[in-house]
Amino acid sequence: MAQLWLRPGNASCGSNVTAFFLDLWENLPSHIRRRGVRADSGFCLPELLALWEQLKLPYVVVAQLSDPIQRLIKGDLVWTATEVPGTEVAELEYQALSWPHPRRLVLLRHRVSDDEERGGKRLLDVPGYRFQALVTSLPGTTHPPLAVSQRPPANRASTLLVIAIRLMLEAR
Repeated sequence: MAQLWLRPGNASCGSNVTAFFLDLWENLPSHIRRRGVRADSGFCLPELLALWEQLKLPYVVVAQLSDPIQRLIKGDLVWTATEVPGTEVAELEYQALSWPHPRRLVLLRHRVSDDEERGGKRLLDVPGYRFQALVTSLPGTTHPPLAVSQRPPANRASTLLVIAIRLMLEAR
């Protein structure tokens, strides 16, 4: 573990997270190479996205399936089949109201049966599917949509879990 702050039990996951991240960032040992950030939806905050962009730190963050994103999912998106059976992807530039500029949004649609469990949220009016939305700074030219959703290879990379923020690290 590289960083730990104790907070009240009623604090939201995003409470003071920018200061927490900067403290972690500034105190990482110099032999650790920073590769990028993976974070849960509670950390899809405009100030964190802007900070990671300022630090030129690639990120993949789960986006909340807000009403605007649900409307996109239910709209006329072009879904592309992947090599993973039952999984399709769509991507677009999306700008949330709280963001100063558009960002890449990767949407995943997983076909599921009633007894099957997979990640993602099942929307009641789209039976048979679960959805995931990911906001990323990774370029589409080098990271196709499905690659964005997958964890980095486990060869020499290690992943550090920090309050549901995963900072992808690699020893030099």
